[in-house]
Amino acid sequence: MHLTQLTLDSRHTAIRRDLGNAYDMHRTLARAFATQPDAPPERFLWRLDALDALTGRAVVLIQSNGPGVWNHLPTSSVQVREKSFDPASLAQPGQRCQFRLLANPTVSRQGKRYGVWEETAQRDWLVRQLSQAGATLHDVECTRNERCCCASLAKPSLLCCAPLALKVSSP
Repeated sequence: MHLTQLTLDSRHTAIRRDLGNAYDMHRTLARAFATQPDAPPERFLWRLDALDALTGRAVVLIQSNGPGVWNHLPTSSVQVREKSFDPASLAQPGQRCQFRLLANPTVSRQGKRYGVWEETAQRDWLVRQLSQAGATLHDVECTRNERCCCASLAKPSLLCCAPLALKVSSP
Protein backbone atom coordinates (compact mmCIF):
# COMPACT_ATOMS: atom_id res chain seq x y z
CA MET A 1 0.00 0.00 0.00
CA HIS A 2 1.09 3.52 -0.65
CA LEU A 3 0.19 6.77 1.10
CA THR A 4 0.64 10.15 -0.58
CA GLN A 5 0.23 13.58 0.97
CA LEU A 6 -0.27 16.44 -1.47
CA THR A 7 0.04 19.97 -0.09
CA LEU A 8 -1.67 22.25 -2.59
CA ASP A 9 -1.51 26.01 -3.05
CA SER A 10 -5.09 27.11 -3.71
CA ARG A 11 -3.92 30.34 -5.34
CA HIS A 12 -3.35 28.30 -8.51
CA THR A 13 -6.47 28.40 -10.73
CA ALA A 14 -6.62 24.67 -11.53
CA ILE A 15 -6.11 23.71 -7.89
CA ARG A 16 -8.81 26.14 -6.78
CA ARG A 17 -11.18 24.61 -9.36
CA ASP A 18 -10.45 21.09 -8.06
CA LEU A 19 -10.89 22.12 -4.43
CA GLY A 20 -14.29 23.59 -5.31
CA ASN A 21 -15.59 20.43 -6.96
CA ALA A 22 -14.86 16.92 -5.67
CA TYR A 23 -15.54 15.36 -9.09
CA ASP A 24 -12.89 17.61 -10.68
CA MET A 25 -10.47 16.72 -7.86
CA HIS A 26 -11.13 13.01 -8.35
CA ARG A 27 -10.55 13.31 -12.11
CA THR A 28 -7.27 15.18 -11.58
CA LEU A 29 -6.02 12.65 -9.01
CA ALA A 30 -7.10 9.70 -11.19
CA ARG A 31 -4.70 10.87 -13.92
CA ALA A 32 -1.82 9.98 -11.58
CA PHE A 33 -2.97 6.35 -11.48
CA ALA A 34 -3.78 5.74 -15.17
CA THR A 35 -1.09 3.69 -16.88
CA GLN A 36 -2.01 5.19 -20.27
CA PRO A 37 -4.06 8.29 -21.17
CA ASP A 38 -7.13 6.27 -22.28
CA ALA A 39 -6.78 3.53 -19.65
CA PRO A 40 -8.93 3.50 -16.53
CA PRO A 41 -6.99 4.44 -13.38
CA GLU A 42 -5.99 1.96 -10.73
CA ARG A 43 -8.17 2.11 -7.63
CA PHE A 44 -7.33 4.72 -5.01
CA LEU A 45 -8.94 6.48 -2.08
CA TRP A 46 -8.53 10.15 -1.28
CA ARG A 47 -9.78 12.78 1.11
CA LEU A 48 -9.33 16.48 1.62
CA ASP A 49 -7.67 16.40 5.03
CA ALA A 50 -7.17 20.10 5.74
CA LEU A 51 -7.90 23.44 4.15
CA ASP A 52 -6.41 26.63 5.57
CA ALA A 53 -8.11 29.71 4.17
CA LEU A 54 -5.50 32.05 5.67
CA THR A 55 -2.47 30.46 3.97
CA GLY A 56 -4.29 29.09 0.92
CA ARG A 57 -2.89 25.62 1.60
CA ALA A 58 -4.88 22.40 1.30
CA VAL A 59 -3.76 18.89 2.22
CA VAL A 60 -5.05 15.88 0.28
CA LEU A 61 -4.31 12.32 1.45
CA ILE A 62 -4.31 9.49 -1.09
CA GLN A 63 -4.13 5.74 -0.45
CA SER A 64 -3.27 3.51 -3.39
CA ASN A 65 -1.61 0.21 -4.26
CA GLY A 66 1.43 1.99 -5.67
CA PRO A 67 2.88 5.46 -6.18
CA GLY A 68 1.16 7.92 -8.46
CA VAL A 69 2.76 9.94 -11.24
CA TRP A 70 2.22 13.57 -10.29
CA ASN A 71 3.95 15.37 -13.21
CA HIS A 72 0.59 16.63 -14.55
CA LEU A 73 0.16 18.87 -11.47
CA PRO A 74 1.63 22.40 -11.37
CA THR A 75 4.99 21.77 -9.70
CA SER A 76 5.27 25.27 -8.22
CA SER A 77 1.95 24.83 -6.39
CA VAL A 78 2.21 21.24 -5.15
CA GLN A 79 4.39 19.48 -2.57
CA VAL A 80 4.35 15.66 -2.65
CA ARG A 81 5.27 13.37 0.25
CA GLU A 82 4.98 9.61 -0.23
CA LYS A 83 5.59 6.46 1.74
CA SER A 84 4.82 2.76 1.48
CA PHE A 85 3.27 0.79 4.32
CA ASP A 86 1.91 -2.67 5.09
CA PRO A 87 -1.79 -2.40 6.02
CA ALA A 88 -1.64 -5.75 7.82
CA SER A 89 0.71 -4.19 10.36
CA LEU A 90 -1.87 -1.52 11.22
CA ALA A 91 -4.80 -3.75 12.18
CA GLN A 92 -4.82 -7.00 14.10
CA PRO A 93 -7.71 -9.52 14.24
CA GLY A 94 -10.26 -8.43 16.83
CA GLN A 95 -9.08 -4.81 16.84
CA ARG A 96 -11.70 -2.07 16.59
CA CYS A 97 -11.09 0.93 14.36
CA GLN A 98 -12.90 4.22 13.85
CA PHE A 99 -12.79 6.48 10.83
CA ARG A 100 -14.82 8.97 8.84
CA LEU A 101 -16.05 8.10 5.38
CA LEU A 102 -17.55 10.05 2.53
CA ALA A 103 -18.56 7.67 -0.21
CA ASN A 104 -20.62 7.59 -3.37
CA PRO A 105 -21.97 4.01 -3.28
CA THR A 106 -22.77 2.52 -6.66
CA VAL A 107 -23.82 -0.84 -8.05
CA SER A 108 -23.16 -2.17 -11.54
CA ARG A 109 -25.95 -3.65 -13.63
CA GLN A 110 -25.43 -4.71 -17.23
CA GLY A 111 -22.18 -2.76 -17.44
CA LYS A 112 -23.61 0.52 -16.10
CA ARG A 113 -23.14 2.13 -12.69
CA TYR A 114 -26.12 3.27 -10.66
CA GLY A 115 -26.17 5.29 -7.44
CA VAL A 116 -27.42 3.61 -4.27
CA TRP A 117 -30.11 5.92 -2.87
CA GLU A 118 -31.79 4.18 0.09
CA GLU A 119 -30.00 4.44 3.44
CA THR A 120 -30.44 0.72 4.20
CA ALA A 121 -29.06 -0.16 0.76
CA GLN A 122 -26.10 2.16 1.43
CA ARG A 123 -25.41 0.37 4.71
CA ASP A 124 -25.63 -3.00 2.90
CA TRP A 125 -23.14 -1.67 0.32
CA LEU A 126 -20.77 -0.64 3.11
CA VAL A 127 -21.07 -4.05 4.82
CA ARG A 128 -20.19 -5.76 1.50
CA GLN A 129 -17.16 -3.50 0.96
CA LEU A 130 -15.89 -4.09 4.48
CA SER A 131 -16.37 -7.86 4.33
CA GLN A 132 -14.24 -7.97 1.16
CA ALA A 133 -11.51 -6.27 3.21
CA GLY A 134 -11.89 -8.69 6.14
CA ALA A 135 -13.78 -6.34 8.47
CA THR A 136 -17.24 -6.27 9.98
CA LEU A 137 -19.35 -3.23 10.70
CA HIS A 138 -20.26 -2.67 14.36
CA ASP A 139 -21.73 0.80 14.39
CA VAL A 140 -22.31 3.59 11.91
CA GLU A 141 -23.82 7.04 12.16
CA CYS A 142 -24.94 8.47 8.84
CA THR A 143 -25.16 12.22 8.48
CA ARG A 144 -25.88 14.51 5.59
CA ASN A 145 -24.53 17.77 6.95
CA GLU A 146 -22.45 20.19 4.92
CA ARG A 147 -19.40 19.75 7.18
CA CYS A 148 -19.21 16.09 6.16
CA CYS A 149 -20.49 16.34 2.58
CA CYS A 150 -18.99 18.89 0.23
CA ALA A 151 -21.66 21.30 -0.98
CA SER A 152 -20.88 20.40 -4.59
CA LEU A 153 -21.52 16.72 -3.77
CA ALA A 154 -24.66 17.05 -1.67
CA LYS A 155 -26.64 14.37 -3.50
CA PRO A 156 -28.94 11.76 -2.00
CA SER A 157 -26.62 8.94 -3.12
CA LEU A 158 -23.91 10.00 -0.67
CA LEU A 159 -23.15 8.00 2.42
CA CYS A 160 -21.50 10.15 5.07
CA CYS A 161 -20.40 8.38 8.19
CA ALA A 162 -18.97 9.98 11.28
CA PRO A 163 -17.67 8.07 13.16
CA LEU A 164 -17.65 4.57 11.73
CA ALA A 165 -16.69 1.68 14.00
CA LEU A 166 -15.58 -1.65 12.62
CA LYS A 167 -13.87 -4.78 13.84
CA VAL A 168 -11.06 -6.46 11.91
CA SER A 169 -11.68 -10.16 11.20
CA SER A 170 -9.13 -12.93 10.97
CA PRO A 171 -7.72 -13.41 7.45
